[in-house]
Amino acid sequence: MLPEGVNKVYLRSDTAGYEHELLRYCAKGQSERFGKIEFAIGVDVTQEFKEAVAEVEESEWKPVWKEIRGEKTKTKMEWADVCFVPTAISRSKKDPDYVFGHA
Repeated sequence: MLPEGVNKVYLRSDTAGYEHELLRYCAKGQSERFGKIEFAIGVDVTQEFKEAVAEVEESEWKPVWKEIRGEKTKTKMEWADVCFVPTAISRSKKDPDYVFGHA
C-alpha cells in the first residue's frame, strides 16, 4: 500500500508485534519489495532476560542521547548489548542474528 517512491521501510512496534515469524521475515529479507526490514520491537522482560542484563559489565552501558532544539542532550536512559537469545528463535546457526537491548 506504500507509494512507488518508497524504497526502504522500518518497523517499530510495542510488545504486540513480538512474533518470531515476523522477526525472522524482517531479518531474513523475505519482503519481495523491500528486502531486509530493520526493526525495533518491544518484548516482555522475562527472568532470563533480566539475568542476562545483570551480567553486562557496568562499563558497557552507554547513555542515550536525544536532540532537543538542535542540541544533543544526555537522557537518564542507558543502553548496552545484551547476550541473550530466546530458545524459540534460536533454531539454527543459519537463522539471523538479533540484537536485544534494555533501556
